[in-house]
Amino acid sequence: MEEYEGYQDYFHERKGWIYGLLSLIFLVDIADTMMKGYEYFGTVGVLYPVRQIGMVILMLAAIRIKNERYQWFVLLAAILTHTWLIYVDFEVLS
Repeated sequence: MEEYEGYQDYFHERKGWIYGLLSLIFLVDIADTMMKGYEYFGTVGVLYPVRQIGMVILMLAAIRIKNERYQWFVLLAAILTHTWLIYVDFEVLS
């Protein structure tokens, strides 16, 4: 860490790997869900693939976009969509 000005600088130097790995995880999750069969894939709902592909697009764009506000937007979008999935999939508040 001595060669970096701080954690933010460290993150920006490695964001390609970080966002690339996150994109891969989202894609592998889709593949895993599809491997369970068409019937199972239908049970996860229409918004599941939309959300997964949307997150991949956001992550890949975040590799190139240097705007700090966009980085915060991606973080907020990921947190909100994960929270939404937990709520919908597990019916937490019902």
